Amino acid sequence: MKKVDVIEFFERTGYDWKKDLNKLSTICHFTKTRDNPNKNEGEMSFGAEQCFFIKAVANSIGATNFFEIGTGRGTACYAVALEESIEEVVTVDIISHFQKKNEAIGYRAAVVSNHDLYEMIPFEEKEKIKFKHTSEVPFFIDEMEGEFDLAFIDGNHTDKLIIENDFNICNKLVRDGGVILFDDYHPEKFAVKEVADKVLKENPDFKSELVCFHGHLFDEERKVENYGILVVTK
Repeated sequence: MKKVDVIEFFERTGYDWKKDLNKLSTICHFTKTRDNPNKNEGEMSFGAEQCFFIKAVANSIGATNFFEIGTGRGTACYAVALEESIEEVVTVDIISHFQKKNEAIGYRAAVVSNHDLYEMIPFEEKEKIKFKHTSEVPFFIDEMEGEFDLAFIDGNHTDKLIIENDFNICNKLVRDGGVILFDDYHPEKFAVKEVADKVLKENPDFKSELVCFHGHLFDEERKVENYGILVVTK
């Protein structure tokens, strides 16, 4: 399997991450920080590179739509929605869009729902996003089969059966030639690698590439070279 760092990927695909810095740092302010009094508002932290990379993938394939399992606070879907070619984003999560949770905004504790965060995001591109609950997937999976250009698996990272099911859903929704991303492809910490490796073994025509990004743009002292997001092209 080929392994590259995120800066190499940007150079190869012609993506200028600095042009997106202001908008993506705003998105990270609302959706990517944890309560930390030692961090300053607006400071980009270890792992924030993820949203730049996913947007770069969408840009590189000219994706018109994006499907995500595991909304979290919406970092990836807000980032991808900024891409001009993107017309629709569908993201699903096991937690209700309206359930308030203990989160952080700008490294300061906050109790908010994803709906609250949606109202705070200042970019009109967010209107491209459709937030759905996991229970809704069976009702649209057949209807939208083969319609997506890009999918991101970012739900449960430890349960092999759940990860396999998430892949099966994405594999059905993504067109031939489309791309599926596995988050947290890690040699030891998660079950994602085992599942993804099995997928690649069972589908020898799939192409794959591991892109390492943690610490490559921000917090470079902690730069990681052995895990990241696995890019699988059908």
